[in-house]
Amino acid sequence: MSESQITGEPIKHHRDGWAKFCFGGDKAHWWVEDTKTLPPKITDQGQTRYYKSLCGQHNAANGAFPAFHPGSFDRCKNCQRKADKGAA
Repeated sequence: MSESQITGEPIKHHRDGWAKFCFGGDKAHWWVEDTKTLPPKITDQGQTRYYKSLCGQHNAANGAFPAFHPGSFDRCKNCQRKADKGAA
């Protein structure tokens, strides 16, 4: 039997910090809103915001697919290492 992992509630107006995205793999990452590359825009799913993790992944959140509090998901070791060094 595998260990279950669960997220917390959706994060409203996520800017930066630990989060788990619906389609962001199997770990929580430290995300920073990426307004320079892709500014927020209004779509049919509400306002879409774009993010880049400290380890280099990209993701987006909107009303249909929000960012979630990381809950019991493991943290990305690369993001953790960079956050510990003050990159966050």
